[in-house]
Amino acid sequence: MDTAVDVLVTVQDVKEFRGLLATLDVQTLPADAYRVVAVADGLDAGSRDLLDRLAGHRPNVVVADTAPQGATQATATLPLRESERLAADALELLLAAARDTGAGVVVGKAVATTTAWDLFAADHVAPGAELADVDVSGLPVLVTGDLPAGAGVADVRRAAVDAASQVAVVASSVVLLAAGRTGHTDATEHRVVDVEWRDGVLELRSAEGGIVRALVGSLTGGHQWPVPAADESGTLVRIDLRTAALGRPLPTGGWLVDLQLAGDHTVGALPRSAPRSALLEVTPGTASLVVVAKRRGQLVIDVGAGRWLPSRLFQPAAARITESARGTLLEWPLPVDDFTTGASVKAGLRIGSLPFIAEVVSTDGEVLLRSWLSGLPAVRRLAVRVGGSAWRTVPAELVIDNVGGMTIQARSRAGAEAPAAKAADHPSGVSRVARGVGRRLRPGRSS
Repeated sequence: MDTAVDVLVTVQDVKEFRGLLATLDVQTLPADAYRVVAVADGLDAGSRDLLDRLAGHRPNVVVADTAPQGATQATATLPLRESERLAADALELLLAAARDTGAGVVVGKAVATTTAWDLFAADHVAPGAELADVDVSGLPVLVTGDLPAGAGVADVRRAAVDAASQVAVVASSVVLLAAGRTGHTDATEHRVVDVEWRDGVLELRSAEGGIVRALVGSLTGGHQWPVPAADESGTLVRIDLRTAALGRPLPTGGWLVDLQLAGDHTVGALPRSAPRSALLEVTPGTASLVVVAKRRGQLVIDVGAGRWLPSRLFQPAAARITESARGTLLEWPLPVDDFTTGASVKAGLRIGSLPFIAEVVSTDGEVLLRSWLSGLPAVRRLAVRVGGSAWRTVPAELVIDNVGGMTIQARSRAGAEAPAAKAADHPSGVSRVARGVGRRLRPGRSS
């Protein structure tokens, strides 16, 4: 097979290059369809020996003393910095765009870029002149034909775009996972941003202003969508999950929200307290549970009907149990912020090992977990599932006395009996008391 692309890298730090090489090793493009040209730039003898040994294990990696000029044997050339990292399908996506459009240059999307996001509204082809004011120095640029001369990767990328009559833009997927060294030490990294739901929309507010946009990025697929500030001062960003993805609903899954501040600083949202979850009609006609949480100081949105409600929502004192001719009805109010759909969410309640059908509904201004219960006298742990999620225990127990009366109490600590469940209070001889330490539910994992 002819070489489809030469990945051209100037190596000054072999350790950094090894990280890039790891992302090249897992490309979806066959290994014999691309070649990695590692240009040794003044490496000492030890580093050069290490580079040669890295290349020696890979038939598609060659070490050169100088960068090739002009035409190469490959159909296209992709100049990269050694500190950059590629998505697994990056080469395949860039080459497909070049083949399908016939453009001489293809520009891909980078996670850490601070350039104009309007460029990535959709996959398209534009005259090179339209990109004259766009900073492409941190973007992946694939060049078909001769590679222009330049002092570095940034210069080559800019020169390639400037000289191109047509440029294809790949906006549907992130191609470059890290654009150079993007660490920041500025104090704006620690800015506090308040987060709340309002009319089914997640609002991020900064009293200091200066928010340029929010970047909503998939934790698994690499997709990323920009959300512009809602006001000129940059104090507010409104993320409507129903239209966040270029007018379409945000897909099911986990999404990290990064705020881009004036001065080209990209930071995570740092709410003073974790915002509550919401039940939204993200996709028309379908109730979706949206869990919002912090992860290492950043804001994560977990979207989907099968997500897990945080355990802090299940307050034992709020539960209501009503006896009727039909049976025992549990209605458990949940402090969920929003419910913008009339549909209920299928759920389940497990008492010990016995599952019961449940649902999450909105009624009379409340969001309720509702279920009809039955059982023999005992003290049982409770677990909940919402949609297609797995069972997750909540910090509460169901106490059924010897005449069938039911109460919900906080789960007892390990080694301690719950007052409502002491054997002396149960002539039937119920002496088994559920024990355990409550585990915190986390969106997408455990709560």
